[in-house]
Amino acid sequence: MDNYKDKWNHIISLIWLYFMLFPTGTLFNISIPVLLLLLFDRQNRNNQILVPLFILLIPTLALNFMQPYMDFKSVVRLFSFALIFLTFASYKGDRILFPYVLFAVCFILLSQISIIFSLPYLASFFDSTYHISELALQNHSVDMSNVEVAEIAVKTRLGGMFINPNNCASYLSVAYAVGLCEAERDTLKQKILFYLFIAITIISTLITGSRTGFIVIAAITLYYLYSKGYSLRRYIILGIPLALLLLYEDLSELSDVRAFNVSEGMEGSVSAKMSIFVNYLSKCSNPIWWLFGAGDIMVTVDVYKLGMEGTDMDFGNIFIVFGFFFYVLYVSICIRIFRLLEPQYRVIMFVLLWSFSNSILISYRMCPIFFLALGLLYKRSCCAPEDEKELCTC
Repeated sequence: MDNYKDKWNHIISLIWLYFMLFPTGTLFNISIPVLLLLLFDRQNRNNQILVPLFILLIPTLALNFMQPYMDFKSVVRLFSFALIFLTFASYKGDRILFPYVLFAVCFILLSQISIIFSLPYLASFFDSTYHISELALQNHSVDMSNVEVAEIAVKTRLGGMFINPNNCASYLSVAYAVGLCEAERDTLKQKILFYLFIAITIISTLITGSRTGFIVIAAITLYYLYSKGYSLRRYIILGIPLALLLLYEDLSELSDVRAFNVSEGMEGSVSAKMSIFVNYLSKCSNPIWWLFGAGDIMVTVDVYKLGMEGTDMDFGNIFIVFGFFFYVLYVSICIRIFRLLEPQYRVIMFVLLWSFSNSILISYRMCPIFFLALGLLYKRSCCAPEDEKELCTC
């Protein structure tokens, strides 16, 4: 039994790493539902907490299937969402192994350094494999609050293989939370790798210059310390370098200290995205789209001519794609999952802070990355002692 579990832990870790690092394209889009079916354990059907979300997907797809903006990719995306909800926490493995998470953050940092400093061979590899095309630039919108900084960010590739610095920071946040949950620190070697992982993740996040990334990483770190019962002294020790970084005005010429200019971000990119969302609400007169969603964010461009695909954040995109009923249910389920997770695993829910600046659910890459990791932690929480286990069967 242990060999079977170990084998599937390696397989599920490889698949999670594939979701994280494989270049976007037709092969990647088609492979996601195939791999989710591969991981699905048909004998483990107790964890059905996301099934209500699947049920609400049915009217969304049925009512919008014939819309002109619904192409093959839109249908595959909804089908993948359905599989993510149906297979949630019903996997043949039970954890993402820490070495795979460490490899992911090292690979991301390497992509940033290689391209920013034009390292021979490596820069060519990342540029050709994760190339910047007109379509990529169109679909990976950068911070709208400062056009000049945005152009520099894309040109210098602060986001490395992910192109957009904000997107890069969001993937780093997920990897950081997963690593904190999965790392073992019994031996000296494991402790060294654990702290190396933390240092690499923070450095890579700072290179992106992402304000939200800095906030999410800080929130995850503070809650992790709280869940481990660390003393106030640990908070102070951590808070001193964070405070010094906030006060330091010339951290990086590349990122223009964007990570620490939170007020500018709130007034700039977030307000611009909220403006798109408010415009959509004011123009949308279709009651079906209000209740069950339009099925794809392209409705903002093809129908309402708002000049941007969706709102570039889950706060607005979930409502646009899935509608009011799904929106309310999704929020309530996330709150319930947070309560049912073991305290040491709840740090992963802080990744959802990205919902106000980027996409978690309405992202074809991020959605399986996040929910696969969350499902494994939820599954292990359901395997708690018998007096706690009854809370998790849904």
